[in-house]
Amino acid sequence: MCSIRIEPGIETARLRLTPASGDYADRAIPIINDFDIARMTSRIPHPYGPAEAEAFRQSLGKAQSHDSLLQIETREG
Repeated sequence: MCSIRIEPGIETARLRLTPASGDYADRAIPIINDFDIARMTSRIPHPYGPAEAEAFRQSLGKAQSHDSLLQIETREG
């Protein structure tokens, strides 16, 4: 059985999604820059660095704030 906690994000035994904080890019770049992650997507460039993270943030447009992004944290288990 899997339990899920919704507020203030989504949390399971192996995954936590929370609103992005100010250090989102610093935390996301090392994960997203992994070639094995990028090769399984159609839109993530490799290598992925600060310029790509900023371009992605800007592509969200003014209708979506940076806070609408989610930080993803995986856990062993």
